[in-house]
This record gives sequence, C-alpha cells and structure tokens, in this order.
Amino acid sequence: MSDYDDSKQLADLNAELETEVDHLQDRFDPEAGKLEVLGIKPRKAAVAARFLTLAWAPKQADGDQLKAAWK
Repeated sequence: MSDYDDSKQLADLNAELETEVDHLQDRFDPEAGKLEVLGIKPRKAAVAARFLTLAWAPKQADGDQLKAAWK
C-alpha cells in the first residue's frame, strides 16, 4: 500500500468514527429524553444501619439558665 492509500483509509476511518460519535451523542443526549420522577419506598429488609452514633452534651442548671457541665 502506498502512503496515499494509508492516508485515504485513515481519513475514511476518521469520518466513520465522527459519524458514529455524532449518532451516539444524539442517541444519548440527556436533554432529548423525557425524565420521569418515581418515588420508591424501601422495604424494611433492604434498610440496614451500619453505624450508630450517640452525641451527648450534658447541661447543668444555674438559676434560670443551662450551662455546659463540662466547663
């Protein structure tokens, strides 16, 4: 094959690639499709708590006010 044939083949492949890319962009354009909002309730069996955290900030009464007990 000559350099001309290689260049032509490369140009043809690039043109084919561009056509395919344009087709895919049109097909998967997020603004082209209609979105539908669905509400899905989880099943109790599908929900699991992995971590449980307890935060406690003790307060101490000082007259009419509550003050932090750790100060």
